[in-house]
Amino acid sequence: MRKRQSNLKNRPASSAYEPLMEKETILVELKNIFEKLGVEVKEQELMAYSERAKSGLVRVKNKRMVFLESELSIEEKIKILLQFLREFDLEQVFISPFIRDLIENEDGEKF
Repeated sequence: MRKRQSNLKNRPASSAYEPLMEKETILVELKNIFEKLGVEVKEQELMAYSERAKSGLVRVKNKRMVFLESELSIEEKIKILLQFLREFDLEQVFISPFIRDLIENEDGEKF
């Protein structure tokens, strides 16, 4: 009987304990974190209003909201949400180790 070789050596070191997540799953997880923080995430067409508007973290009537351009790729949406999450205190929020690692690593290229 042959031993099965692990493909963990090809993964980033921080994710050796957890399989790499699908990009759609990462996006959902990031949106869930914002929900826990009381921040609504909306995807809509923003470039119709301004050529430069791709996303934004705003406050509307004392409520924080994130607007994402709906036409952005899933990778771009993930990078933007990671960038915005870095502005929050996340110590009291449960975040999976894989997602927390993405937030803490500014390169954001692990997914």
